[in-house]
Amino acid sequence: LDREDVSESWTGLPVRLALKVVNDACEPIVGAVVKIWHTNIEGIYSGATPNAALCSGNNQDYIAANFFRGVRTTGDDGVVFVDTCFPGWYGGRAIHIHFQVKNGDTSYRISQLFFPENITEEIFGSHPEYSEYGQPDTVFSNDNVMASIPIASRDALVCEVAQMSDGAMLASKTVTVR
Repeated sequence: LDREDVSESWTGLPVRLALKVVNDACEPIVGAVVKIWHTNIEGIYSGATPNAALCSGNNQDYIAANFFRGVRTTGDDGVVFVDTCFPGWYGGRAIHIHFQVKNGDTSYRISQLFFPENITEEIFGSHPEYSEYGQPDTVFSNDNVMASIPIASRDALVCEVAQMSDGAMLASKTVTVR
C-alpha cells in the first residue's frame, strides 16, 4: 500500500497530510516508513480491524478494501505526504488518523493525530458532504485517548491546518520518535 493517494476515489474534503519524522535532536529521519489509516466519511474503517462489528460494521466490501490506508517512506527531509479526505466520525471517538513509524527493524508505538476541534465542528456543520452526519458525539474532553492527556499537552497530537489554494486542507505535524 505504498501510495501517495489513499482515498481510492472516495469523496469528502480533500486533505494533504504532511508528516515530518525527526529524532530526539530534531534531525530528519531518512527512510522511515510511515503507515496511516483512518475512517471514510461514514466513520467506517476498511481492511482488517480488531473489531469488525464496531470498526467496519461487518461490511464485507469494506473489510476486503484498503481505502484510507497506506504507507510512505520519508525522504532526505524526513517528510511524507499523503493525499486523503477528512475522516468521518463514529460514536465514542474524536476525529483522528492512526499512524505508526518504522525505522529499520524498529517499529514505534501506534499513535493518533487529531484535528482542531473548531475545524471539525465547522466541517460537520457546513460542508455539504459531512453535515448530513451531524456533529461528532465525542470531543477531546470525553475521547478515551485525548481525555487522558493533560490539556496543556494535547497540542502534541493536534495537526496544524491551513487551506491550500485548490481548497484542500493541509494538515501537518512534526512527529518525534524516540
